[in-house]
Amino acid sequence: MKKLHNRLQKNNILGKSLTLKIKYKDFSLFTRSITKEEYFSSAEQYFKTGKKLWELRPFDKPVRLLGLSLSHLNTEEKKLVSVQLKIPFKEFEDQ
Repeated sequence: MKKLHNRLQKNNILGKSLTLKIKYKDFSLFTRSITKEEYFSSAEQYFKTGKKLWELRPFDKPVRLLGLSLSHLNTEEKKLVSVQLKIPFKEFEDQ
């Protein structure tokens, strides 16, 4: 989440909608988003909201791609800011 937040801060971008996209190993897809009235303003808010979205997923099966995107931005251009997330596999932590 810090990577997303730092990228946004660097460009003075705020957003109101956070979307989680999960692509599973079997190529099925799950997407959910939350839109707030106020702009997201901290990495902690992204984390808490992303975690809520993650907990809504209907399947507990292997994931091949995980992404977060921010929309409803405070910019004139209607761009979407996305970051591909790294999944912290415990078996690789000591390497």
